[in-house]
Amino acid sequence: ILQHPTIVELAAEIERSTFDGDDLVELNRGEGGSPLFFLHTLGGQLLYTRNIIDHLDDRQPVFGVQQSASSDWLASMNDFSALARRYVDAIRTVQHHGPYRLTGYSYGGQLAHEIACQLRKEDESVSQLAIIDTGVRLSQLPVRPKRFSVAWTARFLNNLPNWFRDDLMRSSLQSVLYRIRLSWQRCLHFAGMRPGGDSHRRIEDFFSDDEILPQLRERMAKNLELLNHHSQHTYDGPLTIIKSQARPLFELCPPEEG
Repeated sequence: ILQHPTIVELAAEIERSTFDGDDLVELNRGEGGSPLFFLHTLGGQLLYTRNIIDHLDDRQPVFGVQQSASSDWLASMNDFSALARRYVDAIRTVQHHGPYRLTGYSYGGQLAHEIACQLRKEDESVSQLAIIDTGVRLSQLPVRPKRFSVAWTARFLNNLPNWFRDDLMRSSLQSVLYRIRLSWQRCLHFAGMRPGGDSHRRIEDFFSDDEILPQLRERMAKNLELLNHHSQHTYDGPLTIIKSQARPLFELCPPEEG
């Protein structure tokens, strides 16, 4: 869709394509220089990159790391680090050595971070690691932040107008009520009033059954399972954190504190 945005172009591509399921897709050919790599979201997609690419210099080469509909190998994948290693190998098919430039949104930020850690472990240079609205995994923090603290309450009240404008007003009532209920359940858990663990999140914590297609739901559940059992490594290079103005209603810990 990103490479062939019109119906005519997409139909022509379907006619001639074998859909071999390549991990790497060229999003902008550019004119040489260090390419920018985007990592896919929880559903394996790169749709979030379209508006970003529109604001980049046309001369900038851009590639995306994706999971296509024919990514049957994902079912046998049992380790998040191995998933990142597969993507490192894909990235190296177009750029053999650093400096590398990596960007990921949400789940893609976790992938970009792990890929950067692996590249640095091999003494490769990473000139850019940017994560966009990537949530903090509370199980990885040395000390868990406190819900209902003065600092949390201040953030909550400050975020309310942004959340109302950018989230509540742009979502269906059913979707909003579903997310509020799940957020409140997590709230009770961290207050010690409900069992459960943050390190094992489920797709149901993010989407209701009627929000996503079964095939996509299965892929998202697999990707989330890989992340749930992953222990984050320490990245020793510069990190750019990009976050939206409107935060989740009951966000416990902002990205910059993780």
